[in-house]
Amino acid sequence: MFWKRKNKAARAGVDAALEDASYDTVKALAKKLGLNPKSRRKTDAIAEISPFLNGTEKAVKLFKSLDNLQQKAVAEAVFHKDNEFDDGRFAAKYGANPSFGKRKDYYDVDPTLLCLFIFSDEYGKFIPNDLAAKLKPFVPRPQGFYLKTIETLPETITVKFPEWKRKSVAEIPLIVRETEGEALQDFWAVLRLIENKKISVSDKTFYPSSASTNEIVAVLRGGDFYEIREDKNRYPQIGAIKGFAWAMILQASKLTNVSAKRLALSNEGRKITSRPAHEIIKNLWQSWCKNTLLDEFNRVDEIKGQKHKGKTNLTGIKPRRESVVNSFQLCPVGEWIAIDEFFRCVRLNFDFTVARDEWNLYIAESGYGSLGYEYGADFDKWY
Repeated sequence: MFWKRKNKAARAGVDAALEDASYDTVKALAKKLGLNPKSRRKTDAIAEISPFLNGTEKAVKLFKSLDNLQQKAVAEAVFHKDNEFDDGRFAAKYGANPSFGKRKDYYDVDPTLLCLFIFSDEYGKFIPNDLAAKLKPFVPRPQGFYLKTIETLPETITVKFPEWKRKSVAEIPLIVRETEGEALQDFWAVLRLIENKKISVSDKTFYPSSASTNEIVAVLRGGDFYEIREDKNRYPQIGAIKGFAWAMILQASKLTNVSAKRLALSNEGRKITSRPAHEIIKNLWQSWCKNTLLDEFNRVDEIKGQKHKGKTNLTGIKPRRESVVNSFQLCPVGEWIAIDEFFRCVRLNFDFTVARDEWNLYIAESGYGSLGYEYGADFDKWY
């Protein structure tokens, strides 16, 4: 995404945006307005379309001719701080995207009148600033964000499998695991391991060794989130989630330091026993939010290319982590929220980019497995 640029002239004025559009698009839009340009030149077609967009009365009339979803799309862009339109956010909010056109064949698309309002450059979709200013007094402000909660948890959940699987859908019992009570007990258990010099870490990455991760899992109440199964075809093993996380969280909290490749209690770590339980957990959380010790995305080791030519291909971790943390703050206390609903909350309320160049990220094979093919639709959404 970092190599893409905004067309400043097109974003400033609707005439420049029309000029930047393809000849076929401008010609098709002129026909939809019932116009018959004097010549085949694009400039003549733009000259006839221009009064429909530069005059407030005609622009509002044209806006009202759009269908409901298209009007909502215009409203979202008009009230965006940069007059931009995001397909992913819109679909997350309204459940579908508006129609920008119907594909006639592989190359040609028959545009809808929405293309007279929302244009695009290599960076993304937008409404020209001068057109947005004319529409703003008349376009209804978009509805606010609403987070859906669940009053009663179901006993089972429906899991859908890929089409090539024999079983396409299955009902699986829902397991409720309340971790609030576990957290403090796990903290003291791991702290005792560190006090006894049982946890070794890398002097470069500060990651715990596999043996140390397993030591931590063994003392956790309830063990790890998932059963750990060794995959003999993959080395190194990704290992446990909670066992790995506790070693990193305690390093980020400054309650420990590294001595001869082993974790040891710092002066602050020795004093921690006198503090109330809720303050300890709060300290761990706040310290983690600020640290750059680990980019959580690095743990998704099936996605290759996170480092490209010796440099990280991922954006800074702090803006991404802040978006997730701020989304947690929007969640009501004491209520259940479906994970897809939480993803929708992140997608709607916070804007961040995961990769500097999505084409360098891939699964299995760099050519056919590049995430660039599906980046705009899925990658940031599921981060």
